[in-house]
Amino acid sequence: MRRVMLDITHAATSNPLWNTLWKHRKRGGFYRIITTTASLQFSKAAEFGVFGDEDWTVYQNTESGSIWVRPTEEFMDGRFEQITA
Repeated sequence: MRRVMLDITHAATSNPLWNTLWKHRKRGGFYRIITTTASLQFSKAAEFGVFGDEDWTVYQNTESGSIWVRPTEEFMDGRFEQITA
């Protein structure tokens, strides 16, 4: 098991995308953004191409409550579409 540290101290309500609703275009799931500026650190990160200067998006599945993390650049590349009221 790998230990992962996720720093979201600058997250939550100060982030303009906090709590916005997004839909995964391929799978159709709905997610709420927790932050788009998290830092991710874990052992052997370089083996996976993960470096400390990258921002990460932390988001939660609205149905299951599962928490997901992916690079913010990847989250914003068109895989998800923002749902507006």
